[in-house]
Amino acid sequence: MRTRFRHGAACAAVLMAAGCATPGGTAVVPSASAEVPEQTFSKVAPTADCPRKPAAVEAGGGTALRATTLSYAARNFDADVVLSDEGLAAMPGALTTEKLIDLDEAFLHGAFAAGGAYALVSLENTTGANLSVYDVRPVNIVVECVPLAAMVSYGNEGGDQSQIVFNMDADSPMPHLLDDSGGIGGPYFEEYPAIEFEGHGKESFLLYFISEFGAYSFEVLISYETGGRKEQVLVRNGFVPFRVATDLCPDGEARMSMTDREVEHMRALRYGEVRQRGRQWVPEVVDPDDWARQCPTL
Repeated sequence: MRTRFRHGAACAAVLMAAGCATPGGTAVVPSASAEVPEQTFSKVAPTADCPRKPAAVEAGGGTALRATTLSYAARNFDADVVLSDEGLAAMPGALTTEKLIDLDEAFLHGAFAAGGAYALVSLENTTGANLSVYDVRPVNIVVECVPLAAMVSYGNEGGDQSQIVFNMDADSPMPHLLDDSGGIGGPYFEEYPAIEFEGHGKESFLLYFISEFGAYSFEVLISYETGGRKEQVLVRNGFVPFRVATDLCPDGEARMSMTDREVEHMRALRYGEVRQRGRQWVPEVVDPDDWARQCPTL
């Protein structure tokens, strides 16, 4: 039985898709018991008319601040990833039960962190002058087709408290604080107008990206001011963009915001393959229908 820990929020349901095409182009067959009505494009588990690229592309180029991603992992389940047909074809060993998945390799080959993700990012002032970071936000966001080829759930329970959280399902994800219950609180830069660095100062920040509904690839733009000039720098997950996707089990609050049609659509979705950590960390094959039934909110 899978159990989800979301900073105090209850876990939600696994969903499965109707006659859709994944990014790799392979058709996904819907559950026989579900008839999903034709729908206009929605960011709730999109399975067609995607990927959707951003209308404009943001660029970095600043040199006074060095930004480096130190680690990237799924929220509270460090090795929980979902794969599209394309990603699974590039990494067929992801489904082996002989060993746990290599996260760095998985993300390099297109895996999405499931449900949400933590990025530990190092920021270093490369100059001798003071520097103020006044904005941090996801940019160059591509709305992807929800990946359905495989769910690989091997990770740890638990996780550090993030400093800045982003709701990736929002039209324009902005930096927020975490509230006392672990949910999304007020705007970060209203509470803290800037993140200050002295000359050659260095600090690491834990960024938290939530997706209850959709699938996204993106970069993070960090805007700062130093020496009377404003610059910005982009940070990625190494050589690839950050990727995060719903795990088809929205939490209770997110479930309440969904329309009946969106719930019906998500409830019909299934992963093609599911692997889960069993006893003593031994990977096990799980029936996708059994996996879906464990979600309490759909």
